[in-house]
Amino acid sequence: MVKVRLRGILVDETGVEEIELKINDLQELLYRLEKSLPDAWKILINSRPRSYVCIVINGSALNNMDPTQFSSIKLRENDVVEFIPIASGG
Repeated sequence: MVKVRLRGILVDETGVEEIELKINDLQELLYRLEKSLPDAWKILINSRPRSYVCIVINGSALNNMDPTQFSSIKLRENDVVEFIPIASGG
């Protein structure tokens, strides 16, 4: 299972802090979240992260990645994917 964690205001907006999903790649994760997460539109639009949301996989941020390449990012058992609002904390 892949752990999916929402951070900061995204937890307040969706009411979800962490879920676990059996998925194969980042595109599948985004699609599944968009279909099942309460108020997913606050984080995703057309299965892509909104401009104020950063995706971090196992501690590495995906910055300026072409969304058409999301399906090439394979996820494995015990991976952690975090959705962090860019203007969070501090």
